[in-house]
Amino acid sequence: MNRPSPTEPLVEVSDLTVDFDTDEGRIRAVEEVSWTLAPGRTLGIVGESGSGKSVGTRALVRLLPRNARLSPQSSILFRRRSGDRVDIARLDPRDRRLREIRGGEIGLIFQEPMASFSPVYTIGNQMVEALLQHGHRDGAKAKLTPREARERAVEMLARVGIANPGLRVDQYPLELSGGMRQRAMIALALVTRPQLLVADEPTTALDVTIQAQILDLMKELQDEFGMAMVFITHDMGVIAQIADEVAVMYLGRIVERGDTAALLREPRHPYTLGLLAALPRPEAGRRRLVPVPGDIPSPLERPAGCPFHTRCPKRIPGLCEVRIPPETDLGDGHRVSCFLYGEQEG
Repeated sequence: MNRPSPTEPLVEVSDLTVDFDTDEGRIRAVEEVSWTLAPGRTLGIVGESGSGKSVGTRALVRLLPRNARLSPQSSILFRRRSGDRVDIARLDPRDRRLREIRGGEIGLIFQEPMASFSPVYTIGNQMVEALLQHGHRDGAKAKLTPREARERAVEMLARVGIANPGLRVDQYPLELSGGMRQRAMIALALVTRPQLLVADEPTTALDVTIQAQILDLMKELQDEFGMAMVFITHDMGVIAQIADEVAVMYLGRIVERGDTAALLREPRHPYTLGLLAALPRPEAGRRRLVPVPGDIPSPLERPAGCPFHTRCPKRIPGLCEVRIPPETDLGDGHRVSCFLYGEQEG
């Protein structure tokens, strides 16, 4: 991918821990997650359902239920367009800066378009509302007029490949096909020209052909706007297509991370190896897929020690079930949390 080289980080997530208070007790969904992302780069976050990847990224804009709790050590530093750095984890939910960042400087795409759109307002009405709140004239601080906002909404619908955008802008979400709704949702997320796009499983419900088109569109728009992207998926194949860097999550923790090409070429963590073994490969012919054995534990029954040891074919008895493995730097930014490396090597 032809992307800008890493510069000063746009986002720095440090020791992010998210708990939920429930009737059954406190559940830890994300534990001590850290990563950085430079402008123009894509971080892919991959893992099974229940791995905490969606919770962790929704914390970026504080889109969590009321029973969610961020730990005191959690930090989400975001560099705004003004150049100011703000710790989103420390902002009050009613803070004006959070409202400006969410939907303005950080755009959001969800798996199901109807999670982004209200069914009782037209596509254009919702795009215009976002622009009136967050949009500005190019190169100026002046707010857009309603007419200018509508014109920009139509332009963005055309930009994402929707035919007859002047007609579609006045239609309701349910009047569009699934693929067209997905494109309209991308248009809604990008109409304010955000610095960062968070895409949560945006292609999962689409067929393979439409999925490829949407991925190509997102990469094209990313290059055009120069924005960074966090792309959440359970599909390693999608990660290979779109991400510059990848973080593999399991039961709320990052177990391996690094440059996408290097990590896919030489994966080290047993969980990463399991995800790749379950990936269909055209050159493998009728080779039987090998699923990761067992099921991901409930957060209410989080195992002690390494979170993956209950399913790991390479676990070290007397160690993996007792201690959480430290993160080991394998070189060139490739890091893994596994006792097979680091202090266990040699």
